[in-house]
Amino acid sequence: MSVQELLMEQALRPNAEVGSPTLSPTERAEAFRNWAESHVPTTTVLSDEAISRETIYSDRG
Repeated sequence: MSVQELLMEQALRPNAEVGSPTLSPTERAEAFRNWAESHVPTTTVLSDEAISRETIYSDRG
C-alpha cells in the first residue's frame, strides 16, 4: 500500500458510516481535502541544503 493510499484510507475512515454506500470519487476528494485542512501546519520545513545527499552523507567521505 502506498503512502497516498494509506492517507486516503485514513481520511475516509471517519467519514464512512457502517452500511453506507461507497463514497464517490468527488466525495473522497472532498473528504481528503477536509482531512488535510484539519491539520495545523507546524512541521518544520528543511532547506534544500539540509536534505541534500552531500549533507546527509558528509561523514562518509
